[in-house]
Amino acid sequence: MGVVNQDLGRLSGIAGPALLALLVCVGTFKGNPAFGWVPIDLTALTAIVVAAVFVATRVNLGPATGRVAMPIGLWAMFLVPVAWTPMSGPPAVKSILLFTVTLALAVAPFQSLRYERQRRVFLFSMAGIAMATAIAALFVDPTYAKEYGNRLVLEGSSTIGTGRVAMAGAVIMALYAFQNNCKTPFRLALAAAALLLSVLGVMTGSRGPVLAAAVACSAVVICSPYYKRYRGRALVAAMIMAAFVGWLATRSQSDGLARILAGSETSDGARMQMVQESLASMMNHPFGAGWGSFPRIVSDYDYPHNLILEIGVEAGWFALIIIIALIALTTVRGAIASTSPSSSALYGLYIFSVINAMVSESVNGNRLFWVAMFALWVVPLPGRQRGSSQAAIVGREQPRLVAKTSAPDNDGSRLRLTPDTQSCRE
Repeated sequence: MGVVNQDLGRLSGIAGPALLALLVCVGTFKGNPAFGWVPIDLTALTAIVVAAVFVATRVNLGPATGRVAMPIGLWAMFLVPVAWTPMSGPPAVKSILLFTVTLALAVAPFQSLRYERQRRVFLFSMAGIAMATAIAALFVDPTYAKEYGNRLVLEGSSTIGTGRVAMAGAVIMALYAFQNNCKTPFRLALAAAALLLSVLGVMTGSRGPVLAAAVACSAVVICSPYYKRYRGRALVAAMIMAAFVGWLATRSQSDGLARILAGSETSDGARMQMVQESLASMMNHPFGAGWGSFPRIVSDYDYPHNLILEIGVEAGWFALIIIIALIALTTVRGAIASTSPSSSALYGLYIFSVINAMVSESVNGNRLFWVAMFALWVVPLPGRQRGSSQAAIVGREQPRLVAKTSAPDNDGSRLRLTPDTQSCRE
């Protein structure tokens, strides 16, 4: 039985967070011809495995914090508009994805990201996927790339999807490079990776991810308690990196930087029109018009490219108020809880995903948003960082009791007290 628990501990500590990162990013590259041989949809397959690991972690490590009720309660409210959602066509598909894959993304952090080691695995898995995706985009089929002009794009994806993944990895690498207790060779490697991903992200020509990454890194360095003692140096380093990225982007053959700077009148005009029509629709449907109703009652677009407007139109005023309050509370809590490199990077991903959710994709397409938001409710606040180690302290006073029961430490492993030596070991 001990061997089984140990194996499950490794599974929850490594496989769970890595698979969660894969589920966040899989939509970007599953359309690539390299995965054409897979007989099942990669999103569905990954979601099933993530759910299985969630159950295994629950069995091995016990129940998560009671805050897991937050996404469950939110999704209970999301059930209301299902009553007037058509059970066929795109609306039905949207509802099914919302209550399966997207719900799994919102709940999974409460088990798969509950310990520091798990959060580190998730972050570096995200960064690794970003590196692989961005580099693969350099070798895209010219015929496919021609559809997007002279901009970087991964075959089977879009410029926005490619840019999002690349810039998410850049945020993680940059914030880890800014940490104080980092050896010079490792810092240089992280900075080089962040620069590469940033340049490739700019080459996609997608403004949202690039702007979101810049704001996220700046906000974390300014607000995070972790950077308090060397905030000025970190901001200077961030500005130098941004300037270097701009210079490198001008040296590339891509038109991405020019599009980011010039913008698109057609795109901006369409977004403003959707905002106006969405606000008018919300006034007429205070209880929501049903999931997937946006193209039917507002415009020809499938969604308004704004998470707040989408929920307001399709789920109603009450769900809209709750999600706005949740975003505001998470923003404050994330700033307070970002006291380590991993929690600061998670906070950066959250800011990054919030900005992206306001300018592109749908409630199901903004996968990183749901993971990053609820992950910050798993990270302990200052003063409670050592809460999970209290069992070891109690164990020193009552060795017989702890010898029969074990408590998880911050890495998700099991602590066992040896009665005769009163020492803790994994």
